[in-house]
Parts: sequence; structure tokens; C-alpha cells
Amino acid sequence: MQLKRTVTLKNIVTEKFKEETIQALQEAIQQVEQARNTIDFRSRIYLSELQRTDLNQAAEFRRRIEAEKHRHDELKEQLNAQLEEIRNAAIGDEVTQGTLEGFVEVQVGDHLPTRMSGAEIVVKDDVVVELRETPPEAEAEEAEEAPETQPEA
Repeated sequence: MQLKRTVTLKNIVTEKFKEETIQALQEAIQQVEQARNTIDFRSRIYLSELQRTDLNQAAEFRRRIEAEKHRHDELKEQLNAQLEEIRNAAIGDEVTQGTLEGFVEVQVGDHLPTRMSGAEIVVKDDVVVELRETPPEAEAEEAEEAPETQPEA
């Protein structure tokens, strides 16, 4: 039987990877800043008009705008943290780029938690260089080490 599972995507840091990733992160940060500035500018105009007609609606609008601006600020912080991580990464380091979904074949006797985890795809300059899977021996060892549960009386 095949089951869907999460596969970790890792990148080996190269000069090319660092340059491309730093550029992409800087562009994303600029886009977030521009979007926040646009929201700020347009909302001020709309809010001033709305305050003249309906104070309750204006208060609700302000709350939503502040929440949206806060979301943009958090996203910018996350992007800056990723940028710093990439800048500090040494050539040859592995960095986690994200996760994908994949399928795994399971059979009777497999240790399910081990089969559902432990898969990684390692990429170097956009080329897959390694596929990592928890070996079946490790599965058997983990299954043997797992304490057997006894029903309570």
C-alpha cells in the first residue's frame, strides 16, 4: 500500500545558490515593504473619508488594516531571518529549503513512524545529488527498541 508523506528538501550551499537565494530574498523583502507602504497610503485616505461618515466602520477598518500591516511586518522579519541564515551559511553546508509530498510503500511488519519520516532530497545547484531514506535496518532497530504496551488491568 502507498501512503503520502512529507519529504524534506535540502540544498547544498554553493556560491550560485547563495547569490540566487540572497537576491530572491531581497526582492521578496522589497515587495513586502512596497505592499505595506501601499496599504498604509491607501488606508489613510479611505480611513479619513470613512471617519466622517461612520466611526464604527472606521474603527473596524483600522483594526483590519493594523492586523494586515502586522502580518506584513512578521513576513518581513521571517524573510530577513532567512536572508541572515543564507548569508552566514558556509559553502558546502546543507540548508533546509522546505518540504514536498511524496509516496512511500508500506507493508505488514513495517515500523510506520519510521516509514513516514526520514526521507530527504538533497539538491546542489538545482540538480538532485542524493536521495536519503531511513534504511530498513534502522526501522527494525527502532521497532525492537520501542517498548511494548501492556493493557492496564
